[in-house]
Amino acid sequence: MKKILKTIIIILGGFIVMTNLSGCRYLEEQKFSDLGKVYPTKNPYDLFKVFPKGFRIYNSQLFNKTNYVLDLYSQESGIISGTLEINEINETLETVVKIDIEVDKTGKLMPSKNLTGKYQEWLENFIFLFQIMDLSQEQLRSFKENGSYRNAIGDYTRLYILNDSRVASYLKIQGTEFGISIHGNTDYEKQFDFYREVEIGRDDSSIKEFITSGGGE
Repeated sequence: MKKILKTIIIILGGFIVMTNLSGCRYLEEQKFSDLGKVYPTKNPYDLFKVFPKGFRIYNSQLFNKTNYVLDLYSQESGIISGTLEINEINETLETVVKIDIEVDKTGKLMPSKNLTGKYQEWLENFIFLFQIMDLSQEQLRSFKENGSYRNAIGDYTRLYILNDSRVASYLKIQGTEFGISIHGNTDYEKQFDFYREVEIGRDDSSIKEFITSGGGE
């Protein structure tokens, strides 16, 4: 009888622990529930419907020591435009390109001057993370966790491991597995109606993207 009671207690204890862990994860992911209204969005111009007061898109992509940095703003004229900066990272950081850029109505990047070689190839293949990733709360619950929830003063982050062949192909990595972090900041959230930062990557390839509501430089 004592053995039976001991077994029942162990089972109940394990169940309570698992329930608490599941509940904690649910509450932590609740903080990112607004991600679903942006991720996914096929056409960047659909963000005008989500953020009628305007928005900013920052996208930094690193491939084999070449860093492409887009800083885009919605404009009152109804277009999305900003700058593209390309840096080569060797022993020092060398800016090799800095130009104005506009997003056309199909989501294609239109530079103010022609690029060549690998820079033009990157431009032609460019895609925003919000165009290829579903980060709705339902999807977050299906992701494999990668470490514990991180919570510092003003900052909070969740880490996952994903298997996604399309995203992995864009990252130019071997295999389909990569890491993803989703970041929030309570100070920024007081300044903006929406602030979310998403970063994915593995090896020498990474993409960091954040979106804020606000608009116009």
